[in-house]
Amino acid sequence: STPLYSSAASDVYKRQPNGLKLEYYKMDSLTNKISYRMYHQNGNIKFEGNKLNSREIGLWTFWYRNGIKKARGEFMENIDKFKHDNIVKINSKISSKLPLQRAFSGIKKGKWEYWNSKGKKVAEIESKIKGDKIVDKIIYISKDLGI
Repeated sequence: STPLYSSAASDVYKRQPNGLKLEYYKMDSLTNKISYRMYHQNGNIKFEGNKLNSREIGLWTFWYRNGIKKARGEFMENIDKFKHDNIVKINSKISSKLPLQRAFSGIKKGKWEYWNSKGKKVAEIESKIKGDKIVDKIIYISKDLGI
């Protein structure tokens, strides 16, 4: 079949982990950067983004099964000086209500936006570098989240 991506990559691989379709390709052989796109069982895109050494980097977007965007944001590409224990997270009572509940190996940066399954924006969180720490700050939280 025809690859969904246009790139100089030589291979597009497909497999079915847990019944979900996953497409990925090596973007270049020097950095081991890989582009991913996974689909819900109904064929709609579930998420897409890039990884480097099994860690999320760059822009990632996530969608609900109905095709509505769930979340979008970026991960740091160069995390040499940062570790996960140097991240000051938002209150867990708030983060537990966000639409995207997933553990990442990458470190978030900048603005992350979240939507409910009807397409209404429900949250915006910003991750900023402050010295040797990354601090998550709430920019917007919708009353719809019940917080």
